[in-house]
Amino acid sequence: MNTRENLLDLLTEGLEREGYNVCMSEELPWVVGRCGFPIAVVSEPKLVAGGAPEATAISYDVVVKMLMQREKSVDKCAPMLAIIEHDALVVAEAVAQSDGVVSLTVRELAPIAGGVTHAGDVAMEVALRVEMFRNV
Repeated sequence: MNTRENLLDLLTEGLEREGYNVCMSEELPWVVGRCGFPIAVVSEPKLVAGGAPEATAISYDVVVKMLMQREKSVDKCAPMLAIIEHDALVVAEAVAQSDGVVSLTVRELAPIAGGVTHAGDVAMEVALRVEMFRNV
């Protein structure tokens, strides 16, 4: 397994442990209709450092959109955003503690205005920078 796959597996495991249905963006309409909320949409990791063959560690930026079904009006979403924020930090901590992970930084954790889907959701975007030992 390469480093990119390992990172995606770690994120997926952590998100699923917190009860999220995990998908890529192109799968989102299907997941909303078939699996329901909460949903985590994981982006493809972007290589930001350590691409040289001799590098022992490699860094990726990855964005996860975490969505919950909105139950109240938009101005009453603070409790749901607090739950998503908590879940995001729990997942980030679990990934950071995983074997092979050198460091993890939560670069941004911000609400997504208006949600992401047609189904009426409350959403936050978490941007992570993850440095991992290179799997060769």
